Amino acid sequence: TGSFSAKDIVLGGSVGYPLNGRWNIGATIRAIYSHYDIYSAFALGVDVGVNWYDEVAGCSFSAVVTNLGGQLKSFDDRYQHLPTQAAVAYSKEVEHLPLCVSLSAVNLFDWDIDFKRHFVVGAEWIISDSLYFAAGYNFSHFSVGGGFHYRKWNFQLSYARYHSLSGSLNFGLSYSI
Repeated sequence: TGSFSAKDIVLGGSVGYPLNGRWNIGATIRAIYSHYDIYSAFALGVDVGVNWYDEVAGCSFSAVVTNLGGQLKSFDDRYQHLPTQAAVAYSKEVEHLPLCVSLSAVNLFDWDIDFKRHFVVGAEWIISDSLYFAAGYNFSHFSVGGGFHYRKWNFQLSYARYHSLSGSLNFGLSYSI
């Protein structure tokens, strides 16, 4: 019956700051644009987080609140907030192995879902200071990824499968200043 186009574009920037030898804070801001046929919307979102890391013990604890913000332009006259969520995570390096395991509690503002859907287990194989592979599982959702660090550049690639008909491929590129 004609042509139809759809696109979602996200552009963001992040900043992190060490408070002392163990504590770090950070934030990300994202501009989100969606266009479906003749309809478009624009939103701004912010994530904030804190991390505690003990290098001697090889463990860390993190907490984050994501998607603070909302639409500045809506598809129609109904402006919506972004789906704000909170998560906490604990990671531990395995002694004598280049492996880090983690347990996360996610969707902490959404208690209408099954209890088991709040937990994610993961593992990261640290091949070198510049290369890693990772995998995670969250009640029927499996994800894999990896990253490479070269000088001040970081490259990340990940794939997540949400159900049998679709998956998500994400590519990340960052530069440390």
